[in-house]
Amino acid sequence: MNEFLILISSKIDVLEKKQIFDAVKYLLEFSSKSKKEEALNEEDNFIYHKRYWKSKDFDINLSNELKGVILHRKKSFTNDDFYQLLAICDKSTLVMVKIFLLIQTGNYSQCLNTYLFDEGIINRTDKTFDFINKSLKELTDSKQNDKIKLFQEEILSKYIHLASLSIKELTKLNQNWFNDNHSRALEKLSPKKECQLEYVETVLEGFKEDELPPNLMDTYLFLLTTHIDLLCKLNKIDEILPNLKKRQAYPIDCITKCLEAKAYDAAIYLYNTTGKIDDSFNLS
Repeated sequence: MNEFLILISSKIDVLEKKQIFDAVKYLLEFSSKSKKEEALNEEDNFIYHKRYWKSKDFDINLSNELKGVILHRKKSFTNDDFYQLLAICDKSTLVMVKIFLLIQTGNYSQCLNTYLFDEGIINRTDKTFDFINKSLKELTDSKQNDKIKLFQEEILSKYIHLASLSIKELTKLNQNWFNDNHSRALEKLSPKKECQLEYVETVLEGFKEDELPPNLMDTYLFLLTTHIDLLCKLNKIDEILPNLKKRQAYPIDCITKCLEAKAYDAAIYLYNTTGKIDDSFNLS
């Protein structure tokens, strides 16, 4: 910890709120890239050690220390205070402080966008999904239904970006917080059919035909049909027959899709498995 923060922390219970606010503001302003470079050239090391500034973990350490200071006197800060600090954060490299302040103001949507798009985020995938899951749980536990709805709408609008981070984590998120609504998920992923395909294949991996509950049969058949449709549209003709052989429940509707894509070996296989031998011969 640098000397300035040591001084603040040692007197945090007796300092006036304005003194703490001004100190936090000062550190945020000094954490801009230009100020860091300026400080490295200064002779006066009373406030900052040059070794501290040069440390690879500078932003992480200072972020944690600042969050600790703010949390200790959180009740003293108003929303206006947080918004003033947020305005300074836009020029700061302390992205985790910005996220912390956004959460204090209840701005979960902007927080999500920061996790997704800010260049300063390290371990973006883990941190983004962890933030979403924890935030939804906290909002649910505290029964903040209006905030949950707004946050869920923002998450849905970012499905395509979340898919680029991890399809597997996205399918878990969709299952846990969005009622496993695959139709809606696929609609949100429609700009990228490759993402749609990976999503469907990831979800299908969790199904076992011999252990399938009756209430999930319609969902399973929808996913199977969608799977073949996407393979056809993406011209992955060679992958259709091997996938058909993995499962027994592909609907008869898939034959039409295979014929339209000229995947004749796949269509013949489906004709044979559904007992339409004559149609199979006609294609042979």
